Amino acid sequence: MDDMGVATEDQVILAWLQAEIDSVSFQQYLAGDPPDPVHLAKALKAARSPKLRDAEQNELRRRIITKTHGFGLGMLSFEGLANDVKWRKAHISSAEVGELLYARRHPAWAALAPVTRKVAEGATNVGHVFTRDQTNMLIYIGDSPTVSNWAYL
Repeated sequence: MDDMGVATEDQVILAWLQAEIDSVSFQQYLAGDPPDPVHLAKALKAARSPKLRDAEQNELRRRIITKTHGFGLGMLSFEGLANDVKWRKAHISSAEVGELLYARRHPAWAALAPVTRKVAEGATNVGHVFTRDQTNMLIYIGDSPTVSNWAYL
């Protein structure tokens, strides 16, 4: 792992939004019901043409990730995580990614990696283990379920 230095909360939130923004279901959620295309357009712009010095964009991204993932609330994806985390940026290899643990306590991750909770175990099971939701469809890319074929790596 190569430590690339300190990451601000705004950078972390942007990374989360960028990882989610191309998901059709995430975009449908952001658009709302009834759909608000203006809100979706603002979210897309905040993710795809980010300006980290723009307070309005930062606040929009924070509201989205707080609502969808519980950032800063200790809920959902951030359950049990303290608000005083010191974030860091890093480059990691595919092998190192495989050693990471699934953080979210979602039933799909438990189904994919029941023994170790490691990403490598989950990657081996993608496409072979029924997760009772669309998880396999969201993360499986390529000819074989390996970490290197994951869309966000």
